[in-house]
Amino acid sequence: MQYFSADDIASLSMSRRKVLEIAERTIAALHDGSARMAARPVIEAANGTRFMAFPALLQNEGVAGVKWLGIEPFDPADGQQNLEASIVLSALKGGRLLAVLDARWITAIRTATVSLVAAKRMARQASTRMAIIACGEQAQYHLDLFSKAFPLQECSCFSRRIESAERLAAKARDIGLKAKAYAGLRECVEGADIVVTTSPAPTETLIEPEWFSPGAFISLVDLGRTINTMALSSRDQFFVDDLVQFETLMANGALKRYAPVRALSLQQLVAENRNCAADGRRKVFLPTGLGAIDIAIAQEVLELSKGPRA
Repeated sequence: MQYFSADDIASLSMSRRKVLEIAERTIAALHDGSARMAARPVIEAANGTRFMAFPALLQNEGVAGVKWLGIEPFDPADGQQNLEASIVLSALKGGRLLAVLDARWITAIRTATVSLVAAKRMARQASTRMAIIACGEQAQYHLDLFSKAFPLQECSCFSRRIESAERLAAKARDIGLKAKAYAGLRECVEGADIVVTTSPAPTETLIEPEWFSPGAFISLVDLGRTINTMALSSRDQFFVDDLVQFETLMANGALKRYAPVRALSLQQLVAENRNCAADGRRKVFLPTGLGAIDIAIAQEVLELSKGPRA
């Protein structure tokens, strides 16, 4: 059995392209059934810290695993929500324990990568303006990945703390984009081709879907906490990464604000290699968390540690 710390994983220098390949392959495998996920259990401590387990089995890779995630309550005073994550990876043959991995980077890069997988099939390929709500770690990962995948020219940034938005805007300017920090949500999202919202808690004023441009792509990394989801129009197309998880979260009340919405499947789009951006409708994407991708990335980490393949 091997243990991989955050530094060990960083030293392997897994490319963003490789993570994207893994994500797309695993999403297709979830669609055809060769990858499977169990419903994630959630338990909450008295102090509000939540613990979740994401079990998954990857038949083609010969592994199963579980990601164990702990999330502290969001602290509005400093705008932070700390999380810790680990992965236990086992072989399907005999159930042998293969590795334990620090999963913070895996979680972060998978989250932004799944947004990108969706955007490649739902956003206009000529998108030039991106808006980002909440400007922490996930905002930086999304900016990095999307700026390489789309011909972005502008980036609008909003955060509860204007200094955080200013820092992200400065990073966007460093990579050649025109960028501005906004004090209001509406001003930030209006006119954007791509909107990513990553806030772990609702904003004082919720975003109204009518503020989004026709044909815009919106990724709700925060489960839509910053958006008035009840105002989503039947003209908008609403996709989720996993229909079973979405329905489970609906049933337990975690996503009851999506009750009127008909959900479509990202997995089907990926499996069919289909793009739906051309119809001009807004595309709203809700990632619920594909733990199978985390397990697949962990398997790749284990393989990379063995050195060059023959």
